[in-house]
Amino acid sequence: SAARDLIGLGLDRKSIVALLALSVVLTVISLFVGTPGGLEGYQSAGVPTSPLLFAVIVFLAAVGSVIGINLAGRMLGGAGNLDHIALVLAWTQWLQFILQLSLSVLAYVMAPLAVLLQLPLFLVSIWIFLRMLGQVFGADSVWRMAVIALLGNFVGAFIVAIPIFIIVIMFGAAAA
Repeated sequence: SAARDLIGLGLDRKSIVALLALSVVLTVISLFVGTPGGLEGYQSAGVPTSPLLFAVIVFLAAVGSVIGINLAGRMLGGAGNLDHIALVLAWTQWLQFILQLSLSVLAYVMAPLAVLLQLPLFLVSIWIFLRMLGQVFGADSVWRMAVIALLGNFVGAFIVAIPIFIIVIMFGAAAA
């Protein structure tokens, strides 16, 4: 499977973090460039829309997700590790970036088709992530991985909530 092939590359932690950071940068760029109206919805919700600040927040959220998924997976008897989870998350973000880029190009040619394909492609990318996560933890059940991913993201949200809150307050207050 793709997860075993990725893990088999033997990337060190520094390379994995760089790959995760680059995938976050591409995700943020696609949000700013590929989203009609930019990030108006985020701005109206009070989230600062500086690209750099937004990238830092997304990166912290990704790191929190990796830590949370690792903790949740181990609590439920899995044998994954942080590096492998981060690698799978980075690869999945790359996949989502490519899908979003494809949909953005398709939107210029056939906008209704691009709209119809958004949800199915998002669900397929989630399914791929859960299957790859299953390879990391040595589990075959997509449902078990869904529980681990959801629980892990809740745990990760608590782990990074305070630093993100501090960053938003510091930069949000400075921007006001």
